[in-house]
Amino acid sequence: MNIRVRQGWQAWLVAAPLCLLLGCGGSGDTVKVTGNVLLDGQPVEQGDIVFRASDGSAADAAKIEGGAFTLQTKPGSKRVEISAMRESATPAPDGLPSYENYIPKKYNEASTLTAEVTESGDNDFTFELQSEGG
Repeated sequence: MNIRVRQGWQAWLVAAPLCLLLGCGGSGDTVKVTGNVLLDGQPVEQGDIVFRASDGSAADAAKIEGGAFTLQTKPGSKRVEISAMRESATPAPDGLPSYENYIPKKYNEASTLTAEVTESGDNDFTFELQSEGG
């Protein structure tokens, strides 16, 4: 296999999973969605937010920075998943730092958060999360 073909395949292997995760390649118009994420009243400094189509067909993701996010997604009902990592108090078995998602599962793995994204309108959402003890 010559080097150009190999590089093409390598690029495809990187791009394909990203497109699936971010909802690339679909037809139709997307709209801008903005918002804020708070945990116990404080902005989530860094994290990730995913707007997943309610039928599971596509997902669009964005970074949360200083509690704010902006992304493009198709209109419709969305299941929203939010996660944020921090260093765990317990290191990994190899002695390196380990990380944990400090956002409760009810906001990510078992998310109950939803959003209705409209074709025209505000599409600005604030998600006020509570920690397990909060």
